[in-house]
Amino acid sequence: MAQPKGSVDANNPNHVCKLHKSLYGLKQAPCACWNNLYLIVYVYDLIVIGNNLKAIDRFIAKLGTGFSIKDLGSLAYFLGIQATRTSTGLFLSQRKYIEDIVQKASMVGANPVATPLAATNSLQPDDSAPISDPHDYRMLVGSLQYLALTRPDIAFSTTRLAQFSHRPTVKH
Repeated sequence: MAQPKGSVDANNPNHVCKLHKSLYGLKQAPCACWNNLYLIVYVYDLIVIGNNLKAIDRFIAKLGTGFSIKDLGSLAYFLGIQATRTSTGLFLSQRKYIEDIVQKASMVGANPVATPLAATNSLQPDDSAPISDPHDYRMLVGSLQYLALTRPDIAFSTTRLAQFSHRPTVKH
């Protein structure tokens, strides 16, 4: 290896640079990625649960040595999901999220139905004019897909509606 032009030290012309990390193209470059794992995550909330309190405390202490963390106590809300501890585990609810979706869709006064979409309902591509703003349709379908985390009963109908995201019409 030779020093780049213009960076040769006049007092030590035979010295070279010391690498502190791997460079692309070196023989050891493919192996260097296995020495460390770098994970870039933007985390606003983090849940740590388990049945071994000592292990949880050790994990949180270890996490606290590398990152600035703040313990917010018992879990109440996480990513829009309300969590309530019961004798058998956690009860998850997205009631507030549902209310927000209904308001976004301007369906506050709509009549409720027993089933989201009958399995026999055959939604088909429609030749009528597409809706004026398909972004709103896609946003609502995406919101319903997230809601299906705690409401699996709407997963089928949400998937069917998502099939028409490229050209939604009033029928959809």
